[in-house]
Amino acid sequence: NAIDIMCFAETGTTSDEVHAIANIISKHTNTTWKTPHPSPPLTRRTEIISHLPKSYIATKTVDQYYTSFTLQGPNIDLLVFVVHFPSLLHKDRTDLNMTIRRQADKIREEFLSSKISGYVVLGDFNLNPYDEALIGADGFNATNDRQIVLRQQRTIDGISYPYTYNPCWALLG
Repeated sequence: NAIDIMCFAETGTTSDEVHAIANIISKHTNTTWKTPHPSPPLTRRTEIISHLPKSYIATKTVDQYYTSFTLQGPNIDLLVFVVHFPSLLHKDRTDLNMTIRRQADKIREEFLSSKISGYVVLGDFNLNPYDEALIGADGFNATNDRQIVLRQQRTIDGISYPYTYNPCWALLG
């Protein structure tokens, strides 16, 4: 596959491992892979590496639970969110679902206020695919059905919630 970007969660307080991975990939592909815009040290929960020109990638938001960046170049105009949500070791399921719902709302707002044509959310959600924060309208409103996603949104009590397509459900089973 022609991979252009790799995203990592739980990178720790330094990015030494991520740099080591970038160096190994660079040697094997004869292409320079690097972190185009490293996360600040105190918020380093996610990291990306890429071989694309640095001008294609711009960090937008570094949040406690996600990093967002634009990916813009020939044939691509995308807002990418790399998430690393808390684990059930630190929160109970109800609190975790509430936290993730709030983050989903922030992500939706950031996308809707941008002039970017599409977005992707990936990373370590620390939930099961059918947990309420992922499938609920006020969460990620995720579905595995392309026909439903083509409707673009569902409306509940006069509030519209855009759908999120989760193609990874096809891998479950």
